Amino acid sequence: MTRSLLLLAALLTACSPQLSDDDDAAVDDDDTAIDDDDTAIDDDDSTDPVDDDDDNTTDPGPAPVQICESTEPQSFSTAGWAIAGDTLTATVEYSGGCETHEFIACWDTLFLESNPVQVGLVLQDLGPLDPCLAFITETVQIDLSPLADAWVDSYGPPPGEIIVNIDGASDSYVF
Repeated sequence: MTRSLLLLAALLTACSPQLSDDDDAAVDDDDTAIDDDDTAIDDDDSTDPVDDDDDNTTDPGPAPVQICESTEPQSFSTAGWAIAGDTLTATVEYSGGCETHEFIACWDTLFLESNPVQVGLVLQDLGPLDPCLAFITETVQIDLSPLADAWVDSYGPPPGEIIVNIDGASDSYVF
């Protein structure tokens, strides 16, 4: 009887599927499938920069000021903003929570001639309509260096200063 049990155990072991880290096309192993440890998107290696979970990605930094032809009425409010160095930091408030919101600063390329010159920026939300009703407060950062570049093209080398106007408030951008 003992010999029969040993033979049965050997057969079961030989016929049972192996649960190992194989090299086939199955999910969650070490081959080329999605969500494993190779070079596929959304995995944990350091070779692909897209949608990766590793710590080797770099923060793209603040979005630069963009040139916009027109602006649409917005469904958010600006709770406050300030300039430090080349970065404008704004606190925006909006109703939502179900969609991803992307905020940009729009500029019409015009300098208002004063001393120092002025620009008017309009913050815009490029995100889709958001049907949710949560009250969201978010901090947005904008890179103002394109304004400095345009100022240098128009007025010469730095140092320079631009008065930035948003929603009836002003702050000085010195570069």
